[in-house]
Amino acid sequence: GPSNASSSLSSSSSSPWSTWSSDWELETADTWNYALDVNVTDPGLTLVFEQVHNVSSSSTSDRFFPRHQNRRNRAPFNHTDWPVVIHATGRRVSGWGVAHGSADTPPSSPACSDAGGPHTCGGAEKLLLVPHGSTELRIGEFPVSGVLP
Repeated sequence: GPSNASSSLSSSSSSPWSTWSSDWELETADTWNYALDVNVTDPGLTLVFEQVHNVSSSSTSDRFFPRHQNRRNRAPFNHTDWPVVIHATGRRVSGWGVAHGSADTPPSSPACSDAGGPHTCGGAEKLLLVPHGSTELRIGEFPVSGVLP
């Protein structure tokens, strides 16, 4: 079935409203505005899926709790120690910024002018995409750059 992967962003938190508020504001200094270099007809040529943990390994606790085998190491909502990651290549998209305190609507694909899109894009950079729910602050919707390596 489908899965969601995101770029994990480091975050700093604060409660700018008051000391009594339970609302938190998360911010990042990380670069986040990437378009992915993806072969849309055969994504497997450009995205590399890696199973980080061997799901068939066992431990003593697995014998007592077989339904939860390796769950501690494979929980998709961990902030680290992910069971699966995706290695991708992306290009920073100039002009895709912030609106109303969040990422603005992603540009349409292809995003990069080298492929006929409206934006200037930077050079190719390696990205690591992780399970969507395992991050506090994330970018989960990327345009396609239109540039193939």
